[in-house]
Amino acid sequence: MAHELNVPVSEVVTSGSGLAFVAYPDLVTRLPVSTLWALLFFLMLFTLGLDSQFAIVENIITCILDEFPQLRPKKPWVVVGVCVVLFLLGIPLTTQGGRYIIDLMDTYAAGWPYLFIGLMELIAMYWVYGVGKFYRDLENIQGFSPGLRLRSHITVVYGTLSPALISVILVLSWIDWTPLESGGYVYPFWANVIGWCMAIIIIAVVPLGFLADVIFVQKGNVLASFRETDEWYKHSENIEMREKAGTRQGFDNLAIDNNQFYEYNSRL
Repeated sequence: MAHELNVPVSEVVTSGSGLAFVAYPDLVTRLPVSTLWALLFFLMLFTLGLDSQFAIVENIITCILDEFPQLRPKKPWVVVGVCVVLFLLGIPLTTQGGRYIIDLMDTYAAGWPYLFIGLMELIAMYWVYGVGKFYRDLENIQGFSPGLRLRSHITVVYGTLSPALISVILVLSWIDWTPLESGGYVYPFWANVIGWCMAIIIIAVVPLGFLADVIFVQKGNVLASFRETDEWYKHSENIEMREKAGTRQGFDNLAIDNNQFYEYNSRL
């Protein structure tokens, strides 16, 4: 395209939604058998969007059902409700200004907040909770104990290299920050403020969640938030036993709590 238009590549291909919905569609029209390539390209976009939505929606549904277990028998309705809400929230993105909303969300909500959350997960798993406890939990849950080679890999990648690289990327992205621009349109100050608010809301979940756990769950005991609990192990054992006993005829009809189930399964 740059050769045909006699312009630099940087003026043809840009990041953001314009890359997929402007540059590439223009490109496929210039290829031989352009109709075939157009069909394949948009089929690829469609399947890519589908598998992304499966993961995102399932993640939301899992969080809701974990937080409100009483809704699990009504999971189909939870799925329908989540999909309807997401559908309604996506309608503004289909308007004439939807492209600019998408670029705003993609830059601020789907950019460095993901890196920040990933950094916090690495630090929490390896340095706060402890990689030794992580190995023990992995063995208890999966029955698998990593060998020396895999433990060395986890130490280098998860404990050292990845946190350092993510931190550098975050710092550089903040230093090099400039007002958002899309297709030659420079976003006004208030639009960038909305973007920063979206990013801060996402990041605030980490410290606010920690404070909520310390204040309401651990009753002010900060160190308790970094330790596993007996209830966690007991819950994990109960889930495992329920899965093993789920195939027994008539078992699903038994209305017993976790303690009764533990005693029942021990007698079996």
